[in-house]
Amino acid sequence: MQKFSFRRLLCLSWVIFCSIFVVSCNSVFYQPDDREYWNPADAGLPNQSFYITAADGIKLHLWHLYPADDKPNKGVVLHFHGNAQNMSAHSRFAGWLTQHGYHVVTFDYRGYGKSEGIPDRTGVTMDGQAALHWIRQQNDLKDLPLIVLGQSIGGAIAISSLAASASSPALVVLDSSFAAYRQVAVDVMATHWLTWPFQWLGYVLISDHLSPVDHVAAVKTRWLFIHSQKDPVVPLSSIMALYKKVSGPKDLWVLPEQGHIIAFYQGSPYRQKLIQYLNQELHQ
Repeated sequence: MQKFSFRRLLCLSWVIFCSIFVVSCNSVFYQPDDREYWNPADAGLPNQSFYITAADGIKLHLWHLYPADDKPNKGVVLHFHGNAQNMSAHSRFAGWLTQHGYHVVTFDYRGYGKSEGIPDRTGVTMDGQAALHWIRQQNDLKDLPLIVLGQSIGGAIAISSLAASASSPALVVLDSSFAAYRQVAVDVMATHWLTWPFQWLGYVLISDHLSPVDHVAAVKTRWLFIHSQKDPVVPLSSIMALYKKVSGPKDLWVLPEQGHIIAFYQGSPYRQKLIQYLNQELHQ
């Protein structure tokens, strides 16, 4: 009886450990908060705030930033932000495009900012589909070239959302994104001494459900991949796995600078390089 109880205790301890491990790994992918870090109105950017509804009824917060008055309407950029904080901390990576004639639409996944719910892989894919659907319903946006900008996990969410909605934008820009959820979890665990001994558990307990590498080929479009050669979060090899899966027109910028999501900080030369790329590839 004692032996049986010990085994039960051992099994229960293992289940608890695995549960804590999975929850901890989930925080690698989703780190939301509801603080407002920046508001486009404070920067003098014309904008409107909307609430849209995902297919399962979750309400999501969305910003529509308008092009500067003296600029022509060149297109609409749908921004899928990274995993931490919320869109108010990330929207400046895309908001600058309004100064070059682009509408910018950015939104918070469920559980982020003012959006309802709790983030999970299936749910955030529905959120991306809802944002794509909203753009198609807007008279001032639906006929413009659509550029999808996905940064870090935003790139993964963009790919699963586009594949599920059978959307074909004019261009997808993936900045510092990754190929597979399981591998990126293991890579992140390998960078910390406390989790390094347990990284093998990532292969056992983390699902690759909706991983970009399994869905990227279904999205028919032009691709631009941007990644730092010295990205401390996602190795360059991860984005290369996606790059090789794409059969259509594609370009790759490997940045010599070290960092994660560094291409479009204020003052970055890659902002102007992107404008030149858009003019060449979409507006000839």
